[in-house]
Amino acid sequence: MTNFLFELKEGLAISLRAIKANKIRSVLTTLGIIIGVWAVVTMSTAIKGIDQAFQTGVSSLGSDNIYIDKWEWFNNDIPWWELRNRKNLELSDYEKYREFAKLPVASAPSVATVQTVKFEDKAVEYINITGTTDEYIETTNLSFAQGRFFNELESNGSRNVIVLGYSIADKLFPLGNALGNEVKMKGQKLKVVGVLEEQGSWVMGNWNPDNLVYVPIGFVFKNLQRENFRSVTINVRAPNPLMVEAVKEEAIGVMRRVRGLTHDEPNDFSINQQEGLLSNINQTIGVIQIAGLF
Repeated sequence: MTNFLFELKEGLAISLRAIKANKIRSVLTTLGIIIGVWAVVTMSTAIKGIDQAFQTGVSSLGSDNIYIDKWEWFNNDIPWWELRNRKNLELSDYEKYREFAKLPVASAPSVATVQTVKFEDKAVEYINITGTTDEYIETTNLSFAQGRFFNELESNGSRNVIVLGYSIADKLFPLGNALGNEVKMKGQKLKVVGVLEEQGSWVMGNWNPDNLVYVPIGFVFKNLQRENFRSVTINVRAPNPLMVEAVKEEAIGVMRRVRGLTHDEPNDFSINQQEGLLSNINQTIGVIQIAGLF
Protein backbone atom coordinates (compact mmCIF):
# COMPACT_ATOMS: atom_id res chain seq x y z
CA MET A 1 0.00 0.00 0.00
CA THR A 2 2.87 2.30 0.86
CA ASN A 3 4.53 1.63 -2.49
CA PHE A 4 1.26 2.32 -4.24
CA LEU A 5 0.86 5.70 -2.49
CA PHE A 6 4.49 6.59 -3.25
CA GLU A 7 4.09 5.72 -6.92
CA LEU A 8 0.81 7.68 -7.06
CA LYS A 9 2.51 10.69 -5.49
CA GLU A 10 5.41 10.50 -7.93
CA GLY A 11 3.01 10.08 -10.84
CA LEU A 12 1.05 13.14 -9.80
CA ALA A 13 4.25 15.14 -9.39
CA ILE A 14 5.47 14.14 -12.86
CA SER A 15 2.06 15.02 -14.31
CA LEU A 16 2.06 18.43 -12.63
CA ARG A 17 5.58 19.12 -13.88
CA ALA A 18 4.50 18.15 -17.41
CA ILE A 19 1.45 20.40 -17.21
CA LYS A 20 3.63 23.23 -15.93
CA ALA A 21 6.21 22.69 -18.69
CA ASN A 22 3.54 22.50 -21.36
CA LYS A 23 1.96 25.67 -19.98
CA ILE A 24 5.26 27.52 -20.33
CA ARG A 25 5.70 26.04 -23.80
CA SER A 26 2.19 27.15 -24.72
CA VAL A 27 2.85 30.64 -23.42
CA LEU A 28 6.11 30.85 -25.37
CA THR A 29 4.40 29.56 -28.52
CA THR A 30 1.61 32.10 -28.15
CA LEU A 31 4.16 34.84 -27.52
CA GLY A 32 6.02 33.82 -30.68
CA ILE A 33 2.81 33.97 -32.69
CA ILE A 34 1.99 37.41 -31.28
CA ILE A 35 5.48 38.70 -32.12
CA GLY A 36 5.22 37.23 -35.61
CA VAL A 37 1.84 38.83 -36.24
CA TRP A 38 3.10 42.14 -34.85
CA ALA A 39 6.14 41.98 -37.16
CA VAL A 40 3.95 41.29 -40.20
CA VAL A 41 1.57 44.13 -39.31
CA THR A 42 4.50 46.49 -38.69
CA MET A 43 6.12 45.49 -42.00
CA SER A 44 2.84 46.00 -43.83
CA THR A 45 2.42 49.44 -42.24
CA ALA A 46 5.99 50.39 -43.18
CA ILE A 47 5.45 49.30 -46.79
CA LYS A 48 2.22 51.29 -47.00
CA GLY A 49 4.05 54.28 -45.55
CA ILE A 50 6.82 54.05 -48.14
CA ASP A 51 4.30 53.71 -50.95
CA GLN A 52 2.22 56.63 -49.68
CA ALA A 53 5.34 58.79 -49.30
CA PHE A 54 6.36 57.99 -52.87
CA GLN A 55 2.91 58.82 -54.21
CA THR A 56 3.05 62.14 -52.36
CA GLY A 57 6.38 62.92 -53.99
CA VAL A 58 5.20 61.99 -57.47
CA SER A 59 2.04 64.04 -57.02
CA SER A 60 3.96 67.16 -55.98
CA LEU A 61 6.35 66.94 -58.93
CA GLY A 62 3.73 65.97 -61.49
CA SER A 63 3.19 62.49 -62.92
CA ASP A 64 3.17 63.76 -66.51
CA ASN A 65 6.75 65.04 -66.56
CA ILE A 66 9.94 64.06 -68.33
CA TYR A 67 13.43 65.30 -67.52
CA ILE A 68 16.04 65.83 -70.23
CA ASP A 69 19.48 65.47 -68.70
CA LYS A 70 23.09 64.62 -69.36
CA TRP A 71 22.77 61.81 -66.84
CA GLU A 72 20.71 58.62 -66.81
CA TRP A 73 19.00 58.64 -63.44
CA PHE A 74 17.83 55.05 -63.07
CA ASN A 75 19.18 52.91 -65.92
CA ASN A 76 22.52 51.26 -65.15
CA ASP A 77 23.00 49.86 -68.66
CA ILE A 78 25.12 52.82 -69.76
CA PRO A 79 28.64 52.86 -68.22
CA TRP A 80 29.13 55.83 -65.92
CA TRP A 81 32.23 57.01 -67.76
CA GLU A 82 30.24 57.33 -70.97
CA LEU A 83 27.72 59.49 -69.14
CA ARG A 84 30.49 61.56 -67.59
CA ASN A 85 32.08 62.19 -71.01
CA ARG A 86 28.87 63.57 -72.50
CA LYS A 87 28.77 67.30 -73.14
CA ASN A 88 26.87 69.27 -70.54
CA LEU A 89 23.41 70.45 -71.49
CA GLU A 90 23.58 74.23 -71.65
CA LEU A 91 21.01 76.94 -71.17
CA SER A 92 21.18 77.53 -74.93
CA ASP A 93 20.15 73.89 -75.47
CA TYR A 94 17.03 74.55 -73.41
CA GLU A 95 16.24 77.73 -75.34
CA LYS A 96 16.46 75.84 -78.65
CA TYR A 97 14.39 72.96 -77.28
CA ARG A 98 11.72 75.40 -76.16
CA GLU A 99 11.69 76.97 -79.63
CA PHE A 100 11.29 73.68 -81.52
CA ALA A 101 9.14 71.55 -79.18
CA LYS A 102 5.40 71.93 -79.79
CA LEU A 103 3.76 69.41 -77.45
CA PRO A 104 4.71 70.43 -73.88
CA VAL A 105 2.43 72.68 -71.86
CA ALA A 106 5.43 73.95 -69.89
CA SER A 107 9.20 73.55 -69.75
CA ALA A 108 11.95 75.08 -67.65
CA PRO A 109 15.70 74.69 -67.17
CA SER A 110 17.14 73.98 -63.74
CA VAL A 111 20.58 73.73 -62.17
CA ALA A 112 21.49 72.61 -58.68
CA THR A 113 24.07 73.73 -56.18
CA VAL A 114 24.54 73.62 -52.40
CA GLN A 115 24.77 76.67 -50.13
CA THR A 116 24.12 77.95 -46.62
CA VAL A 117 21.13 80.26 -46.12
CA LYS A 118 21.08 82.66 -43.16
CA PHE A 119 18.63 84.95 -41.40
CA GLU A 120 19.95 87.02 -38.49
CA ASP A 121 21.55 84.52 -36.07
CA LYS A 122 20.03 81.44 -37.71
CA ALA A 123 21.61 79.42 -40.51
CA VAL A 124 20.73 76.26 -42.42
CA GLU A 125 23.72 74.59 -44.05
CA TYR A 126 24.02 72.33 -47.08
CA ILE A 127 20.74 73.37 -48.64
CA ASN A 128 20.05 72.15 -52.17
CA ILE A 129 19.53 75.29 -54.24
CA THR A 130 17.52 75.00 -57.47
CA GLY A 131 18.16 77.73 -60.00
CA THR A 132 15.39 77.93 -62.58
CA THR A 133 12.95 80.23 -64.40
CA ASP A 134 9.46 81.45 -63.62
CA GLU A 135 7.98 78.64 -65.75
CA TYR A 136 9.34 75.95 -63.42
CA ILE A 137 6.31 76.15 -61.14
CA GLU A 138 4.10 75.24 -64.12
CA THR A 139 5.98 71.94 -64.49
CA THR A 140 5.01 70.90 -60.93
CA ASN A 141 1.96 70.63 -58.68
CA LEU A 142 3.59 72.61 -55.88
CA SER A 143 1.42 75.08 -53.97
CA PHE A 144 2.16 77.86 -51.53
CA ALA A 145 1.67 78.39 -47.81
CA GLN A 146 2.61 82.04 -48.31
CA GLY A 147 3.36 84.25 -51.29
CA ARG A 148 4.19 83.04 -54.78
CA PHE A 149 6.91 81.85 -57.15
CA PHE A 150 9.16 84.48 -58.71
CA ASN A 151 7.68 86.05 -61.84
CA GLU A 152 8.97 86.50 -65.39
CA LEU A 153 10.41 89.95 -64.69
CA GLU A 154 12.30 88.70 -61.63
CA SER A 155 13.47 85.61 -63.49
CA ASN A 156 14.67 87.40 -66.62
CA GLY A 157 16.34 90.09 -64.52
CA SER A 158 18.16 87.55 -62.30
CA ARG A 159 16.70 89.38 -59.30
CA ASN A 160 17.69 88.60 -55.73
CA VAL A 161 14.48 86.78 -54.80
CA ILE A 162 13.99 83.38 -53.22
CA VAL A 163 11.27 80.79 -52.58
CA LEU A 164 11.74 78.67 -49.46
CA GLY A 165 10.70 75.09 -48.88
CA TYR A 166 8.51 74.65 -45.81
CA SER A 167 11.17 73.08 -43.56
CA ILE A 168 13.78 75.69 -44.47
CA ALA A 169 11.32 78.50 -43.75
CA ASP A 170 10.38 76.89 -40.43
CA LYS A 171 14.02 76.69 -39.33
CA LEU A 172 14.85 80.27 -40.30
CA PHE A 173 11.48 81.80 -39.38
CA PRO A 174 9.90 79.72 -36.60
CA LEU A 175 7.31 82.49 -36.05
CA GLY A 176 6.11 82.12 -39.64
CA ASN A 177 7.19 85.60 -40.72
CA ALA A 178 9.36 84.65 -43.72
CA LEU A 179 7.44 86.50 -46.42
CA GLY A 180 9.01 89.86 -47.28
CA ASN A 181 12.10 89.34 -45.14
CA GLU A 182 15.62 89.09 -46.54
CA VAL A 183 17.89 86.09 -46.14
CA LYS A 184 21.58 85.92 -46.99
CA MET A 185 23.32 83.49 -49.32
CA LYS A 186 27.03 83.78 -50.08
CA GLY A 187 27.02 87.45 -49.10
CA GLN A 188 23.96 88.27 -51.20
CA LYS A 189 20.63 89.43 -49.75
CA LEU A 190 17.53 87.81 -51.24
CA LYS A 191 13.94 88.78 -50.58
CA VAL A 192 11.59 85.92 -49.66
CA VAL A 193 8.66 86.06 -52.09
CA GLY A 194 7.15 82.65 -51.32
CA VAL A 195 7.02 79.68 -48.95
CA LEU A 196 5.87 76.31 -50.26
CA GLU A 197 3.18 74.28 -48.54
CA GLU A 198 4.50 71.41 -46.45
CA GLN A 199 4.91 68.20 -48.44
CA GLY A 200 5.64 65.98 -45.48
CA SER A 201 8.02 63.04 -45.34
CA TRP A 202 8.59 61.22 -48.61
CA VAL A 203 11.22 59.09 -50.25
CA MET A 204 13.20 61.81 -52.00
CA GLY A 205 14.97 62.84 -48.80
CA ASN A 206 16.92 66.06 -49.32
CA TRP A 207 15.17 66.50 -52.68
CA ASN A 208 11.85 66.84 -50.92
CA PRO A 209 10.65 70.37 -51.81
CA ASP A 210 10.35 71.02 -48.06
CA ASN A 211 14.16 71.00 -47.95
CA LEU A 212 14.83 73.02 -51.12
CA VAL A 213 14.97 76.67 -52.07
CA TYR A 214 14.44 78.18 -55.51
CA VAL A 215 16.13 81.21 -57.06
CA PRO A 216 16.33 82.61 -60.60
CA ILE A 217 18.81 80.64 -62.70
CA GLY A 218 20.60 83.86 -63.66
CA PHE A 219 21.25 84.56 -59.97
CA VAL A 220 22.98 81.18 -59.69
CA PHE A 221 25.20 81.85 -62.71
CA LYS A 222 26.02 85.36 -61.48
CA ASN A 223 26.70 84.63 -57.82
CA LEU A 224 27.02 80.92 -57.05
CA GLN A 225 28.60 79.08 -59.99
CA ARG A 226 29.62 79.94 -63.50
CA GLU A 227 27.34 79.01 -66.37
CA ASN A 228 27.97 75.50 -67.80
CA PHE A 229 29.86 74.49 -64.62
CA ARG A 230 27.15 71.86 -64.21
CA SER A 231 24.76 70.43 -66.74
CA VAL A 232 21.29 71.92 -67.04
CA THR A 233 18.23 69.71 -66.57
CA ILE A 234 15.25 70.48 -68.79
CA ASN A 235 11.98 69.91 -66.92
CA VAL A 236 9.12 69.19 -69.33
CA ARG A 237 5.42 68.75 -68.63
CA ALA A 238 3.09 66.94 -71.02
CA PRO A 239 -0.55 68.05 -71.45
CA ASN A 240 -1.67 64.88 -69.65
CA PRO A 241 -0.27 61.45 -68.69
CA LEU A 242 -1.48 59.91 -71.97
CA MET A 243 0.71 62.36 -73.89
CA VAL A 244 3.93 61.61 -72.02
CA GLU A 245 5.25 59.11 -74.59
CA ALA A 246 4.52 61.49 -77.47
CA VAL A 247 6.28 64.33 -75.63
CA LYS A 248 9.20 61.98 -74.97
CA GLU A 249 9.52 60.96 -78.63
CA GLU A 250 9.35 64.60 -79.74
CA ALA A 251 12.01 65.51 -77.17
CA ILE A 252 14.38 62.86 -78.52
CA GLY A 253 14.03 64.20 -82.06
CA VAL A 254 14.35 67.84 -81.02
CA MET A 255 17.36 67.25 -78.78
CA ARG A 256 19.19 65.26 -81.46
CA ARG A 257 18.68 68.25 -83.74
CA VAL A 258 19.77 70.70 -81.04
CA ARG A 259 22.89 68.66 -80.25
CA GLY A 260 23.80 68.30 -83.93
CA LEU A 261 23.84 64.48 -83.95
CA THR A 262 24.01 62.54 -87.21
CA HIS A 263 21.65 59.63 -87.85
CA ASP A 264 24.24 57.02 -86.81
CA GLU A 265 25.35 58.74 -83.59
CA PRO A 266 23.81 57.65 -80.28
CA ASN A 267 21.95 60.07 -78.05
CA ASP A 268 24.28 62.13 -75.88
CA PHE A 269 21.48 62.96 -73.45
CA SER A 270 18.92 61.00 -71.45
CA ILE A 271 15.15 61.24 -71.09
CA ASN A 272 14.29 60.42 -67.49
CA GLN A 273 10.82 59.60 -66.21
CA GLN A 274 9.35 58.94 -62.81
CA GLU A 275 8.60 55.36 -63.82
CA GLY A 276 12.29 54.70 -63.17
CA LEU A 277 11.91 55.89 -59.61
CA LEU A 278 8.70 53.88 -59.26
CA SER A 279 10.56 50.75 -60.41
CA ASN A 280 13.30 51.33 -57.84
CA ILE A 281 10.75 51.86 -55.07
CA ASN A 282 8.86 48.69 -56.04
CA GLN A 283 12.12 46.74 -55.95
CA THR A 284 12.86 48.10 -52.48
CA ILE A 285 9.37 47.20 -51.28
CA GLY A 286 9.81 43.71 -52.74
CA VAL A 287 13.05 43.23 -50.80
CA ILE A 288 11.33 44.37 -47.59
CA GLN A 289 8.46 41.96 -48.19
CA ILE A 290 10.82 39.03 -48.84
CA ALA A 291 12.86 39.91 -45.75
CA GLY A 292 9.64 39.90 -43.75
CA LEU A 293 9.05 36.26 -44.67
CA PHE A 294 12.22 35.28 -42.85
